[in-house]
Amino acid sequence: RITSSAVRMDPDRIRKAKDIRSRTLMLKLNPAGKPYSYLDVVLALANTAVVKDNFENLECLGPLSRNAEWYITLSNEESKLELINEVI
Repeated sequence: RITSSAVRMDPDRIRKAKDIRSRTLMLKLNPAGKPYSYLDVVLALANTAVVKDNFENLECLGPLSRNAEWYITLSNEESKLELINEVI
């Protein structure tokens, strides 16, 4: 008997989760600057070429339990890679 929840999951949900994960990155901010708000992070992203020219590239944004770490989900993997290359 297999009891793993992953095995029981709908294949479409698994595909969707993998797609979202492929477009998501974690932004780690300086903990000394806490607390960070959504506005702080959005303004910082607005200074990048990927988001400044097209805010539709930003699909989802949210803090983790520690306010200095944020998840950013972009509309496609290409935008994610462009943002990584620009920031690094």
